[in-house]
Amino acid sequence: MQETLRFSGKILSATVSHTDPPFPHHRQDRFFASSKTCSAPGCGHKVDKLPLSVREWACPTCGRNHDRNVNAAINLANYAVSDTVSACGREGASRR
Repeated sequence: MQETLRFSGKILSATVSHTDPPFPHHRQDRFFASSKTCSAPGCGHKVDKLPLSVREWACPTCGRNHDRNVNAAINLANYAVSDTVSACGREGASRR
């Protein structure tokens, strides 16, 4: 696919390939329990069983209520951030 881009008044041409995944370096382990792990800061408790029919649950450790999909999205976002290298060259994005 040939695309033309305008940048600072200049016209640039580029060939764009859509065959590669957008973020190949951040592939999550398919068995990571993103829905069953509490996303509350400092908790991380993992419930043993969480059937797909259960859409909301409360963490037995910290008491936080979770929507299954929102909780999974938070956990996956946190994983992606922790698996990157910061601009300063240190691993992860946490501040120490």
